[in-house]
Amino acid sequence: MLSFEKQETKGRAEMLALFDAGTFVETGAFVRRKGEDQPYDAVLTGYGSVNGKLAFAFVQDSDRKAGALDEVGADKIEKLYEQALRVGAPVIGVFDSAGAVVYDGAPALTAYGRVMKCVSSASGIIPQIALVQGICTGMASVIATMFDVTVTVKSVSEMAFHSGSAKGEDKTPYAENCGLCAINAEDEASAVASVRALITLLPRNNRDVADVETADAPDRAVTVEGLSGLDLIRGVSDYARAVALYEGYGDEIVTAFALLGGRLCG
Repeated sequence: MLSFEKQETKGRAEMLALFDAGTFVETGAFVRRKGEDQPYDAVLTGYGSVNGKLAFAFVQDSDRKAGALDEVGADKIEKLYEQALRVGAPVIGVFDSAGAVVYDGAPALTAYGRVMKCVSSASGIIPQIALVQGICTGMASVIATMFDVTVTVKSVSEMAFHSGSAKGEDKTPYAENCGLCAINAEDEASAVASVRALITLLPRNNRDVADVETADAPDRAVTVEGLSGLDLIRGVSDYARAVALYEGYGDEIVTAFALLGGRLCG
C-alpha cells in the first residue's frame, strides 16, 4: 500500500507540477469508497495558482488503484466543476487511467456520463484543458477531446477511442493526425509548460478580458522578410513567442495563440 502520509504518487507529482509552488490546495482529500480500508481515492482534485491565476484541476492518479474511475471520483470532479464555475476559473484535467472500476458495473459507466455532463455544461463558460499523461482510451478519450485544448506527450500518451488505434513506441500519431490533440509535446515537462502557458494566455471565463500585462515595446523593430508560417507569427508577436496548435493536423494551415501588444490573438 502506498504511504498516504507521504503522498508520493505520480498523480500528486503531476498536480504539484501544474501549480505555482506552495499554492496547491487539495479538495475531497478524505472522500473514499465505502467499505474499503485504502486511505485514498484514485481521483485527486484541488485548486491553486498558475502564474498568479486561479485554476482548478483533477488528476487520475495511476499510482492509486490505477486511476480507475468510479462514482466517488465522479462526485469529486462534479464538486470541482461547481466551484470552478462559481468563481469563473479554468479547469485542467489530467488523464491517466486503466479504465473504470469494472466491479461496479452500470454505476461505473454512469460516472463517465456525469463527467461528460460537467465538461459539456462548462463549455464556452470557462477554459478547459486536458493533459493526457498516460492511458486515455474509450470513454475517457471522448471526455478528453471535449475539452477546449487537449495536450498529449510523445511516447507516453495512449489516446484512442479503441485500443487498436494506439500501438507502437510512439502512441500519439493517431491522436495528432486525427486532430484529437492540439499539442503533442516532446516530454512531460514540455506538456506541463504548454498547459501553464495556455492558462496564462486564456481569459479566466467568458466574461473576462484576455489581456496580459507585457513589457514588450509595441514599437520594437520587427524583421519578417523571408519568414512564413509559425516563424512569421512569432516574428510579430510579443516576445517573439506563440503557442502553436494542431501542428500535425492539416499542416498546410498554421494556427496559434499569440500576444500582440498584450492582447490575446488567434
